[in-house]
Amino acid sequence: MGNYSTTVDYEQQKHLLETCAKGDQRAHKKFYDMFAPVMYGICLRYADSNEEAKDWLQEGFIKAFAKLNIFRNEGSLEGWLKRIFVNHALEQVRHKKILFKTESLENAAQAPYNFNFDSKMDQKQILALISTLPAGCRTVFNLFIIEGYSHQEIATMLDVTEGTSKSQLARARQLMQQKLTNTEIAQ
Repeated sequence: MGNYSTTVDYEQQKHLLETCAKGDQRAHKKFYDMFAPVMYGICLRYADSNEEAKDWLQEGFIKAFAKLNIFRNEGSLEGWLKRIFVNHALEQVRHKKILFKTESLENAAQAPYNFNFDSKMDQKQILALISTLPAGCRTVFNLFIIEGYSHQEIATMLDVTEGTSKSQLARARQLMQQKLTNTEIAQ
């Protein structure tokens, strides 16, 4: 899935949504083609495999199509879809009953995590590194670093404590630092 622009003006967006709501299969395909690459990226960040991410992508679009009638053309359609897909991914993560280990925050605070993704790394390489994180760390890393949620929001979403969210993030950062260091050494 390549990089596609999902920018559409208000009138185009309104027309696309209206034709999708009427069940027009070409409009559904256009909608899917327009947003699938970005939504697949979201699914990949939370899923354990490409196959699982593809399943979540299909399921997410089924939910999105079912909810199109509640989108009011206020704000970003892509942002609205991202929330649907992140929430769907979190439902799947919760369904798996992933164990979120609580680690000492004192030790986590001492862990080095001042990392920058190498400018030579492309999006696929960064996603590949993130995908190697344990599921709990990966989920919190995605929610905090990429999606921009607070630890309080993450704790509510995942039904864990804020401390657990913080320790998972610290562990994820530590593991990412190690992986980035190992990648640099290998190059």
